[in-house]
Amino acid sequence: MSPGPPRRSHPRPARAPASPRRGPAAMAPPPHLPRTSRAARRERSSSPPFFLLLLFFFFFFSSPFLFYYLFIYLIKKKNQTFSALPGSGGGSAERGGASAPAASPRPPSRLSPSPRPSRPHTPTARPAPHPAAPSMVIKVYIASSSGSTAIKKQQQDVLGFLEANKIEFEEKDIAANEENRKWMRENVPEDSRPASGNPLPPRLFNDSRYLGDYDAFFEARENNAVYAFLGLTAPPGSKEAEALAKQQA
Repeated sequence: MSPGPPRRSHPRPARAPASPRRGPAAMAPPPHLPRTSRAARRERSSSPPFFLLLLFFFFFFSSPFLFYYLFIYLIKKKNQTFSALPGSGGGSAERGGASAPAASPRPPSRLSPSPRPSRPHTPTARPAPHPAAPSMVIKVYIASSSGSTAIKKQQQDVLGFLEANKIEFEEKDIAANEENRKWMRENVPEDSRPASGNPLPPRLFNDSRYLGDYDAFFEARENNAVYAFLGLTAPPGSKEAEALAKQQA
């Protein structure tokens, strides 16, 4: 078997360099462009656009003029509205010109009710007020700095009863006021004075009328006749008012 023709050796073509792997190296910018840092790119992306800055400066410098023209427009509108009102005397009359002719009254509509004739007002005579009844003030003369325990207890008993029944009274202290002491001693009757010495508190008066001492007050309270003792009208619903109603019936 004869050998064949010799094989021709062809030169192998040169292989292209292997492409770099995908990663941070592949994302790098070309060498002919400027390389920027992350902070610079972030600052550039966060900066406002140019037209927003332009709008801001426009409104900032033009807002005073806008408010001024708006204020002038509102004033003129208000003056026109006021001069258009009937009977306002505005418009051409204020400027010295001829006043506008008065508008003729509109005829009443069929649907609108006819105005009622006004009736003359005749003042009615009011009855004269009744004269107020003279107010009677219950006066209780006490001694705030008394050294007697019995007198202090009697004073507290009288004042507590009057306050509990909401009876108005005036508390007169003879220990703190010399005029109260003199007035009480002068207005206590002779038959109610002690055999020796000056009258002791508590003493009760209805204005200038003497009512009695603690013994008289205690006896009236036991008999449900305190209001009669004080010279007052018993309120309805009280035991004293019921007893008087039974006696009158």
